Amino acid sequence: MSVAKKSSASVIFALACLLCYAMSTEAMPLAVKDKQDNQFQRNWCIVKPSMSDDQLQRNIDFCCTELPASCKDIEDGGSCYNPTNKVSNASVVMNIYYQIMGKHLHNCNFNNSGILVYDDPSVGSCVYPQL
Repeated sequence: MSVAKKSSASVIFALACLLCYAMSTEAMPLAVKDKQDNQFQRNWCIVKPSMSDDQLQRNIDFCCTELPASCKDIEDGGSCYNPTNKVSNASVVMNIYYQIMGKHLHNCNFNNSGILVYDDPSVGSCVYPQL
């Protein structure tokens, strides 16, 4: 085979590979982007496991002081009222604070006791808002 035929065959092969690559990845970024956008839009702030009762209470006190309305759900008669579950109470008010303050990562820090989750933590009538 001559050099010219080898050269043109290589160019055609390279163009075919490039075309296949372009066609296979053209739609992928949109699908990945949509999934990522949806994932990062739908998130909730909850308390990390194994936090001390003192830290939980500080988080509740902070949120209820900064946004008093955030505590109505965990008070007697509220949809998330559970006086014996401080983890749940802290998570509810931390999430409300995080959502209202603009869903910035630093709004879920709470002295390194908050964590973002991407699965809805709502249980029964206790619905965690998602803004």
